[in-house]
Amino acid sequence: FTSILRAPRGEVKLGGDPEHAGVQFRPANEVQKSATVYVFPRKNANPKKDRDYPWVGETFTLGEKKYSVVHMNHPQNPRPTTYSAYRDYGRFGAFFKQTIKAGGELTVKYRFLVAEGEMPPAEMIQKSWDDFAGVSTPSPVPALTVTGGFRK
Repeated sequence: FTSILRAPRGEVKLGGDPEHAGVQFRPANEVQKSATVYVFPRKNANPKKDRDYPWVGETFTLGEKKYSVVHMNHPQNPRPTTYSAYRDYGRFGAFFKQTIKAGGELTVKYRFLVAEGEMPPAEMIQKSWDDFAGVSTPSPVPALTVTGGFRK
């Protein structure tokens, strides 16, 4: 999606924290917490410290079915972007701080790739992100960090 944020009546400060602000995805409350898995496009990823992932994925289980979601961050979005992606209940998303001057506007773009079942291969995710980002030369497929299998 693309969203245009405007400040018609004065300066607007977008802030908060990565846990509760930004563009988030959250599955239903009935998610099986111990089965939630996150995928990051970086070797030895640390989402509490790293910035500007192009995408982050999550696989979660509801009932007997697995689902996967990839949250894509457009390269024209404000930087730095922090991804909060480490909650066992499956909420994750991208967050940035930005000020929109009075009379100004900010356009943000995100894409969600949603699939029933396991996480799609990294090659497919990276190609989808390249298409979304308008990249003319294919990006290398990143090394991945997979975290999860949370304990109750």
